[in-house]
Amino acid sequence: KESTQSGQYKVVFTPITRGLHQLHVKVHDINIPGSPLSIPVSISPKMRGNPVKSITGLDRPWGIDVTDDGLMIVSEFGGHCITVLDREGKKIHSFGSNGSG
Repeated sequence: KESTQSGQYKVVFTPITRGLHQLHVKVHDINIPGSPLSIPVSISPKMRGNPVKSITGLDRPWGIDVTDDGLMIVSEFGGHCITVLDREGKKIHSFGSNGSG
């Protein structure tokens, strides 16, 4: 989508697979400078769609990944730990603590 005032473009894509993706951005069939872009994707295709449940009790979650068997691994910035949740969002266990350095 082109911004009519600045000549800038906004590119949005939704990957459905993990891995290194090549994103080609062209204007009038010519690659823009820096294209293609290499974009590493580590999200799980299992997380696509609209949220169906809120998970509470996490202290500023920062990153999330989903294992092949559906466990959610969440890094908690505020809790200084990694938390493992089941498919329903129930806490299985946490590990880690605030460092001393």
